[in-house]
Amino acid sequence: MGGLLTASGSKRVSVTALGAVLALAALAAAGCSKGTSSNAAVPQSRTPAQEIQLAASTAETVNSFTATLSLVLNTKAASLGAESVTVAGTMSEEVHPSRLSEFTFSTLKAAGVSLPGGLSEITTPTEVYVQQSELSMLLHTDKQWLGLPVSALSSSSGFNLGSLFSQSDTSSPLTMTQLLAGATGVRKVGTGTVDGVPVTEYTGTYSLATSLGKLPASVRNSASSAFKQAGLDSGTASFTVWIDAQNIVRKDTTVLTSSTFSENVTFTVTGVNQPVTITAPPASQVFTVTAAELSSAAT
Repeated sequence: MGGLLTASGSKRVSVTALGAVLALAALAAAGCSKGTSSNAAVPQSRTPAQEIQLAASTAETVNSFTATLSLVLNTKAASLGAESVTVAGTMSEEVHPSRLSEFTFSTLKAAGVSLPGGLSEITTPTEVYVQQSELSMLLHTDKQWLGLPVSALSSSSGFNLGSLFSQSDTSSPLTMTQLLAGATGVRKVGTGTVDGVPVTEYTGTYSLATSLGKLPASVRNSASSAFKQAGLDSGTASFTVWIDAQNIVRKDTTVLTSSTFSENVTFTVTGVNQPVTITAPPASQVFTVTAAELSSAAT
């Protein structure tokens, strides 16, 4: 793993743990599929397993989404250091025609330290832009944004964050939903509403290795590579999802566990296939961080 950043006096925050949670947040940003809001609950003519399969298959048509997100990540491997990272905030992503995403984390805590001012992140296929005051101070810049090329992220730590950020299919809102295709033991819990939309609640589990094998060929290799880098390719997941009549997963809670990480993520979709505006910051506001500078800051 990379070194440690000093924050709030003597306490330290792992650079790689922070990067990992951002990447895993992108991986967890899933669960929306095509359609519009409906005033009817999911029809009961299909079995619970069939409902999950349908949500997984229709997820491919998503073009954009917005959601709220909360995530707790705990590392378990000694080589990664004992870390606990908590984030909460909002996110939006454009899947087509280009891959862009934006996160605004109002809550960001790592190793027991809350980073002041939270964190904002914009990702493109080649660049990750981060706005966080502590990191800017550490790198001695007054620019509003730090520009982190994917290549720099990849070479600055033993954990290949570049793979996670650059594999656009893996960080899409549809990949995690498509993983539901490998679900087993699916059962209906009940009915209710999410943000006023009638939904049916289902729960189940899946093996990540099995589910990755069920992904479409166009995304299978990149997704498998990214999950392997995250140490989650051989893990398991337990999930609860709330699906509306248009096969849209309106809410998802998933617990991912492996020998390296445990991750508990909850998101609620606030908009599907609605216009989103995500724009990379102008060059004049960006301090580009090289691999050498990132490595130096991490020691």
